[in-house]
Amino acid sequence: MMKKIISITVDVENPQTDFRLGRVTNNLIDPLLKNERVGISKITSIMDRYKIKGTFFITTSEKKFWGDEYFKKICESLKINDHEVALHTHPEWTDKKNRILLNQLNKSEQEKFINSGISDIYNWTGEKPKSHRAGA
Repeated sequence: MMKKIISITVDVENPQTDFRLGRVTNNLIDPLLKNERVGISKITSIMDRYKIKGTFFITTSEKKFWGDEYFKKICESLKINDHEVALHTHPEWTDKKNRILLNQLNKSEQEKFINSGISDIYNWTGEKPKSHRAGA
């Protein structure tokens, strides 16, 4: 009998274009709806209940808006429950030219941007991320 493997990944991010254009102003990573968290807290609660491990791709450049401590708490919670904390890159959050795609940055800019995200994950978890997903 062949063993089936399912990999669950979650992008931990806000809708960056909608933020840039002013259509969204609230942090939607873990919004409160009728006194219940319905974002990352709900997802991890369900996964933990069923002993499912996932890879959570953190858009580290959002720390500019929500702060290091916010993302550190998320990462600590994920690590405590043995989820993988990975890097998700969206240049649009910090790029003054509003470049959305990682491949719109030149090689040097890409390396700097990715290394900055790796450094953030390391500072929040004590480990370098094993996985990376470029956004958009």
